[in-house]
Amino acid sequence: MAKKYSADFAIQEMLKMGLSPLEEFKNVTSRWRYKCLKCENEGTTTLHKVKNHGNGCPYCGGVKVDPKKIEKYLQQAKLTPLEPYKSNTSKWKMFHETCGNEVVTTWAEVQSGQGGCGICRYTKIANKLKKSDEKAIQMMREAGGEPLEPYKNNHTRWKVRCLRCSEISYPLLSNVMKGQGVCMLCRPKSPVVTEKQALDFINGKNLSAMEKYKTAHGKWLLSCNSCLKTDFYVYSQMKSQNHGCVYCSNHKVDPADAILLFRKMGFEPLEEYQNARKSIKAKCLNCNRVSAKRYDDVRTGRGCKYCQTAALDLLAPTYYYIMKHPEYDAIKIGIGNLNRGQDRIKQHKREGWLLFYSFELDTGEFALELEKAVLVWLRQEMKLPIFLSKSEMPQGGWTETVSAESISVLAIRDKFEEILRKSFI
Repeated sequence: MAKKYSADFAIQEMLKMGLSPLEEFKNVTSRWRYKCLKCENEGTTTLHKVKNHGNGCPYCGGVKVDPKKIEKYLQQAKLTPLEPYKSNTSKWKMFHETCGNEVVTTWAEVQSGQGGCGICRYTKIANKLKKSDEKAIQMMREAGGEPLEPYKNNHTRWKVRCLRCSEISYPLLSNVMKGQGVCMLCRPKSPVVTEKQALDFINGKNLSAMEKYKTAHGKWLLSCNSCLKTDFYVYSQMKSQNHGCVYCSNHKVDPADAILLFRKMGFEPLEEYQNARKSIKAKCLNCNRVSAKRYDDVRTGRGCKYCQTAALDLLAPTYYYIMKHPEYDAIKIGIGNLNRGQDRIKQHKREGWLLFYSFELDTGEFALELEKAVLVWLRQEMKLPIFLSKSEMPQGGWTETVSAESISVLAIRDKFEEILRKSFI
């Protein structure tokens, strides 16, 4: 049960905190209306808060903003509130009598001495930083520009004529003061490319313009005087790479030329040509088998994989093998055709390799697919790099080697047989 206090005791406690009661005392926790003896603002509290927590006037204690103080500051700043006060940091819409604008500020900004109106504050700062007309004109002329309109401020574009090339430009005085120059065309490393500069460059590359030059970064229709091909170019890319015709410099392949090369090399394209590195289906005119061919492969002379006889016959019976070299402590996998003059296993045996496993397959094409699958497993999943170098294997096949310390022959055999089983499912 709360302790009971007399009315005289309660009044004395209130007066100690500078609060004068405006109504009779009820009990410790009841709201009690008062008037501050110092600021004369009215409010409500409880004897519990005053006696036990030492709470006095919230306005004098800085807990709340004195309405009289707010009114005084707003009058000085010539601000009229358009909505009620909320808190020190809440946005507060007001009308500024000085500039006649509606502004949004906070009580914290007003009482800090910033004035409350951002428009007037920034205008004042701009006027303070603004140079005199005479000083601004003098600086522009010293930088090489003759003003053609009145000066406004440092950050507004100013119409001037370059005293060197007579071209009209619109620089900022702030940029001129930083040493960036008046005229973009007269700078040592000018970012502006004139039509004359662009035409001189393409003429030197044996190209002719098919339309008027616009910008260095826009598409420009040009024609090559050598191959007579027409295409869109970007001047900035041509300049940075220092190339002319994309067709003559092998930067691009004409689809019609690609088709002719395919046919010349004995292939009939069955799909539309896209680019030099994108494979398309093509039929071999010798064996009539279809395979995926890239322009780069055809251009470098790679023929039909079914017709090749030098390394591996893809249609002949083939064996898959796993060998180990005791001295190198290396393991090698590989494939080779049966009944051929050059037996790969015998070639490796002459160099000290020992055969641990072999498996016969119907075709070289199937054997090649299995070998690639095992190599992908070794290189990508097992993270095993090529172990031997080309000089250590004069008979070839060094790219299919791994360290015997990293993996065993049995593990490779088991993986090969697993892939083989899955291929028949």
